Amino acid sequence: MGLSEGGITFRTYFVDGELPSDYRQLFLEKVYLDRFEPLTVESEEDISYGWVPIHDLLVQQFNSADLYEGSYLLLGMRIDRWALPPALLKALFRRAEQARLLEQKRDHLTRLERGELMEQQRRVLKRQTLPSVRLVDLCWNLERAELRFSSLSRTVNELFTELFEQTFGLRLLPDSPYISALHCRMNDELLGGLVDLKPARFVGE
Repeated sequence: MGLSEGGITFRTYFVDGELPSDYRQLFLEKVYLDRFEPLTVESEEDISYGWVPIHDLLVQQFNSADLYEGSYLLLGMRIDRWALPPALLKALFRRAEQARLLEQKRDHLTRLERGELMEQQRRVLKRQTLPSVRLVDLCWNLERAELRFSSLSRTVNELFTELFEQTFGLRLLPDSPYISALHCRMNDELLGGLVDLKPARFVGE
C-alpha cells in the first residue's frame, strides 16, 4: 500500500549529507537516469527496479510537479520480478530435452546445450506470464532530512537503500534512538548517557 492511500506501515530514515544548492533540477535529472525499466522476455535478469512518479507506476518521465510537493520529495519505487513456477519450468525442459535427443539420435546433451535449452524454456514461460509488480512509496522531508518508506520488508529496504544512495549521493541512516538523538543535535553529555543505557525489564520476574 502506498503512502498516499493511508493506513500504512512505513520505515523511517534520516538522510545524511548536505543538499546541493541546485538540488531540485539535479535530483530531477538523477531520478530520470535511475528510472524504472520494464523487464523483457529476452532479458537475463529476473528483477528490475527503479523510480516512477508516485501517482502513476506506468509513467517513465518526470517533471518537477511529479517530484516535489512544497518541501517534500515524493517518489515511487517500482519492483518487477519474474516468478516462474519451478515445477512447470522443469517439465518443459525435460520435454524439450527428450525431443532434442530424439531428433538428433543422441543419448545426452552437453552441459552448454542443456543450459541453452533451459534458457529457451524460460523465455517460453515468460511469454505466457506477466512479472509480479510492486510499488513502494517514499516521502522525503527535505528540510528536516527525514524520510518515510512504505515497506518493512528487509529485502525491499536493502534494494531501496542501494538505489537511493546511488541516485542522490546521500547516505540513509535507519531510525533508532541514538540516530534520532544525533539528528536532534543532542549534546555530547546526553549522547554519552544513551550509549551507556542497558536493557531493563518493565514487568516483574
